[in-house]
Formats: sequence, structure tokens, C-alpha cells
Amino acid sequence: SLHAIQLQCNHCQLVTEAGFETIVTALPVSCTSATLSFNCCRHLGRRCFEVLEEKHRITGLDGDFSFVDTHMEASLQMRLRAVRWWDEAAFNDAVVKDCLRSGGLANNSKLRQLFHEWDANSNGRLDKAE
Repeated sequence: SLHAIQLQCNHCQLVTEAGFETIVTALPVSCTSATLSFNCCRHLGRRCFEVLEEKHRITGLDGDFSFVDTHMEASLQMRLRAVRWWDEAAFNDAVVKDCLRSGGLANNSKLRQLFHEWDANSNGRLDKAE
């Protein structure tokens, strides 16, 4: 049975979201790892992310996914590169913590205030327990 697949369809202008969904849906349940690259496929967008989320929920599919220069939002592309891309809350927490650490949100006093409230031991970072 198939456990992993690698598929590159870069610059395939005829690939649609429905076609992508057909490809991913057809992967057997035993396939839990995939490297999928659909860079420069202009017709692909948010629906592809939703299809991958659903496939992960059903079969645990994980892997490396690339949708550069498509209609998929940059935030979803960034999320697909995260270790736990399917966990929206964990991803959002990681992004906020990274922004706070890097000073990217330095002008947002409310977020800074919340950070200091969460930073129970005042070490300047959010530990797992916090």
C-alpha cells in the first residue's frame, strides 16, 4: 500500500481547485505523507488548503506543501510550512509569540500588556506552562 507520495505540478495552468481536490481525495487512506508542489498554478486558492485540512482530519496526511504564486493567501501558505499546520490555534499562538519576540508588534500596547500578564515569571518569553 502507498504510504508516501511526491507530486510536482508546477506551472500547470490547467490545474483547477476541483482537479486538486480529486487528486488529494483519491490518495489512499494508507498515504500519510505527501510532498505536493503546485507553484505557479494560477487557478488554485483557499479551497486547496481546506482539502488538505480535511484529508489530514480523515487520514492524518502530513508533509511538505507548496503553493507559491497561486491565489492561496500568503498566510495559508505560511501556515502550510509550519510543523503543525493543521492546528490553527497553535499556529496563531506561534505567530503572535514570534512577533512579540521580534518586536514586530512593539507599537501595540494592548498586546504588549497581555504578553507581560502571560509572562508569569517575567523572563521575557512565554514558557509552555504560561
